[in-house]
Parts: sequence; C-alpha cells; structure tokens
Amino acid sequence: MNYDVVLIDGDNVAFKNHFANIHLSFEGKPSGAIFGFLQSILTIRKNFGNNLIITWSDNNSYRKKIYPDYKIHRKKEDLKDFFIQLDKIKEVLSSLNIIQVKLKDREADDAIANITYDLKDETKSILIVSEDKDLLQLIDHNVYQYKNKEVYNIKRFIEKYEFSPRFIPLFLSIVGDKSDNIIGVPNIGKVKATKLIKEYGDDLLPIINKGEELKPLNINLNKIIQYKDTIIRNIKLTDLSLVPKLKPEDNLMKIGINRNLVMEILSEYGLASLITDIFKIIE
Repeated sequence: MNYDVVLIDGDNVAFKNHFANIHLSFEGKPSGAIFGFLQSILTIRKNFGNNLIITWSDNNSYRKKIYPDYKIHRKKEDLKDFFIQLDKIKEVLSSLNIIQVKLKDREADDAIANITYDLKDETKSILIVSEDKDLLQLIDHNVYQYKNKEVYNIKRFIEKYEFSPRFIPLFLSIVGDKSDNIIGVPNIGKVKATKLIKEYGDDLLPIINKGEELKPLNINLNKIIQYKDTIIRNIKLTDLSLVPKLKPEDNLMKIGINRNLVMEILSEYGLASLITDIFKIIE
C-alpha cells in the first residue's frame, strides 16, 4: 500500500542497520550503517510510497532537564564509527533532495509527532517507520506505524496491546522503557499495567495524580499510587503531545540534487553498486 506521507525515524533506522551490518567495512572504514540505511530507504520507498520525510534528533536536552539519567547508558564515544557514517547518510540524502527535519533540542520522534499533528487532518494517510514504542501513541484512523515488519493500524494495535494507542505514554510510564533508561514501577510489568489500564481507562491517571485509592484491596493500584512522582515524571518523557511544538519548516535540512557527491560518498565506502538504484529516487 502507498501512503501519502512516509515519516522515517532516521536515528532508529540508522542505528538498527549499524548493528545489523556492524562487520561490513571498506578499506578499514565501517560502512554497514550507510549500506543498510540506504537499502532500507529503497525498500520503504518501493513498498510504501515516494513522499519521504526523514527525521533526526538534535539532542535530548529537553528530556535531560526532566530526568538527568535519560538515555545515560548510550555513550557517544562508544559509537564513533556510527556517527561518522550518520553524517555521510545525511549528506547523501540531502544530495538526493530528500526532505530531512531536525528540531532544535528535540529528538526524531518529537519531529515525527510535530509533523503528524500538523498533517493528519489534511492528509489521507501517514505511515511512521520506526521501532520506537513511544510513536505508537500517534496511531489514528489515518496514521499507521511500521514496526517489527508489520503495519499497525488502530485495530491491530488494540489486538496486541488491548487498549487504545493514546494510553501508550501511561503504559510506558508504569512499566518503564529500558531502551531509554526510563525506570518504571517495581514489580509492575506489562500484564498488570495492561489490566489496570483496561479496568480504569481514562480515570487511571487522575487517580494516580490525586492519590485516590478507589479499591484499597487492589494491591497493584495501591503500588502505582505510591510511585506517583515516578509515573508523572515518566509521562513528561513519553507523552509526545506534551512536548512544546516547533515548526518543522524552520528546521529543514535540504540542499538539492548533487549526483557527484552521492557517487563520491558511495565509492568512498565501497558501495558503488548502490548508485544505479539510489539515482532512481531522483529520476
């Protein structure tokens, strides 16, 4: 199926391909992230549509102010080879005239949320490409997410999670998210959190906020109320609707078509075999 807009979490796709192809190199220079990312773009374009927007993270200072340990386990010095390739990926995309968006002090999923909120009322269909669980909250009647080789719509999401996409921030705030080093409520896992969300729905967050124990014998409810401050903090980290809005059009990374630069970069990394397919993007 072709979608009117395809929003790609650039960091997520590049990071995944870096580790999937970590042993790929050319003349001593790692090239797996570049190779895998460009192959992914070609596949996404073929399967889902030509109108691509790639989003990138600027930094995570917005969330660091809320929670200093946010993503503290991700050390840039351990990913030197990855970031070198990331710069090359952005150069190639710019030279192919593909729109890239980066918002000041925000992450790639914030950019995706901004664009989705701006476009979903005037666009027939939007596909988000990312493995990031946070982005599932954006799924709507015309917003989909491609994750784990599967397209999620509202129906498929509810089949898997048993609650509406809008509860993803609360769910992650309770169970935590290891990928972002977000610590949730101890001994409250996915099953217990799901049961509480299904039982209380939209009343659950107000109950937590007020510290009300409507069912004193409900041990799990009592427990998450005890961790009210942790949950409220985590919601500020995970609820994309709470992030102050910025205008993506003010943060576009786009320089126009430059075939020579594309050929130079791909040749430098031993990826000349991709040139013919890559240039089909701008034909």
